[in-house]
Amino acid sequence: MNNSKNKIRQHIRAERCALSLVQQNNAANQVYEQVIHLPRYRFSQHIAFYLSAQNELNPERILLEAHNAGKKCYLPVLHSQKIGTLCFLPYAPGDHLVANRFGILEPVIDDVKNHIPIWQLDLVFVPLVAFDERLNRLGMGKGYYDRTFAFLKHSSTHKPYLVGLAYHFQQVDQLSLEAHDIPLDVIVTERRMLSS
Repeated sequence: MNNSKNKIRQHIRAERCALSLVQQNNAANQVYEQVIHLPRYRFSQHIAFYLSAQNELNPERILLEAHNAGKKCYLPVLHSQKIGTLCFLPYAPGDHLVANRFGILEPVIDDVKNHIPIWQLDLVFVPLVAFDERLNRLGMGKGYYDRTFAFLKHSSTHKPYLVGLAYHFQQVDQLSLEAHDIPLDVIVTERRMLSS
């Protein structure tokens, strides 16, 4: 199964890398237009984003809109105490960022107490490599998001709401769900929105 997932990752990442800047921006704008009309987005006050890497669907325009609307924005940071998980630190456009060990930019951790408790986030935008019709997500294979949000499997409040952002071509027929995988609530592509 891991070999199959790795093949999917290689194929989709190659497709993403082949996208022109115009294609990336057009897709990001179409996703933006759908997201800002989501009731969950409109009513959310604490929203976690990601910074796109390797031509991931870029949520920057959504982040700017959220910031300008007075919503509290956060970015993921590799947790220094709970290894293999993420914490989320406040972020405003222009804040200083540093590269983590994977080369992904993240806010500077001045004080670990600055992070918001995960369950206080209203909505989290999640990057992905591939997805299927059942809202299963294939990530980069490190499991950070799955471990971080594992508590949702046993939560009655179902918060935060997990929204995957992707290009339409990242959809695959079917991903095998493993015990630790956390499905998303919604996936938004430039062509449509899938929800449970």
